[in-house]
Parts: sequence; C-alpha cells; structure tokens
Amino acid sequence: MSRFWILAADHAGARVFATDKRAGPIEEIESLEHPEARMKEAEFEDKEVGAGSPSMGNARDTKGEEHPHKRNEEERFAREIADYLDKACEKKQFQELYVLSEPRFLGALRSALPDKVRKTLKDEISKDVTRQPPEKIRKQLPEWL
Repeated sequence: MSRFWILAADHAGARVFATDKRAGPIEEIESLEHPEARMKEAEFEDKEVGAGSPSMGNARDTKGEEHPHKRNEEERFAREIADYLDKACEKKQFQELYVLSEPRFLGALRSALPDKVRKTLKDEISKDVTRQPPEKIRKQLPEWL
C-alpha cells in the first residue's frame, strides 16, 4: 500500500502514480486508456447508422459545440476510473488522493467518484498533465503532500 496516490487524467487516458513520501518522487503504477474518446462524432454516427448510410445525428461542427456521443464516452470513462479507484480504496491501497485533470473532464470525474473515494481526495488541480513525465507531474503538486 502506498500512502499517496496521484491521478492524472483526461478524457481519453489516465495514469495513476504512488508514493509513500510526502516530498518524494512519484512512480506510475497503472495506466488506463479509453480510445473511444478520441473518435470523431461522425464515427459514432457511422457505427449507429451503418457504414455508407446517411447520418441524421444531432452533432454540430467544431464551432457548434454539442457532441453527445463524445460526452457519453467521457462520462463512461470517468465512471471506469471511479470504479478503479473505488476498488483500490476498498482494498486500502491508498490513504490520500490527488487529482490532476483537464478542466472539461474534471467535472465528469468529480461527479463519478463515490463518497468513500471523495473522502480521501486532498486536492484537485484543473490542468491537463496526463501525457507529461512523472517529474513534471510531481512539480504540479504541493511540495509536501
């Protein structure tokens, strides 16, 4: 068991780091991927309607905003991460949790976390550092966890 866990997540991937020392380096212990979150809205519609069929979806272009399928995939991945953390919390694999996440995904993640995981949450940082090396992620956290 590591005392501190750090989750770095965005809509398509998450990395879990651990450390026992308040000011020590962090080590990656898990990586979760959700490639569906990288799909374009039209690809979801093609899956639903069938290849070659006209699409009548309600998705808008990049200027228009609404992308219901992508939003659903983000929420699904947030629940997947929350389930992973819930099981780890149940097994007492960590005592304190720090979350760094891209702003648009942080809300979905926050609402998916069960109460017992929320009670271990010490800080949230609204910043996308998911693809950065552990040393740079550690620098985003308080000096003393």
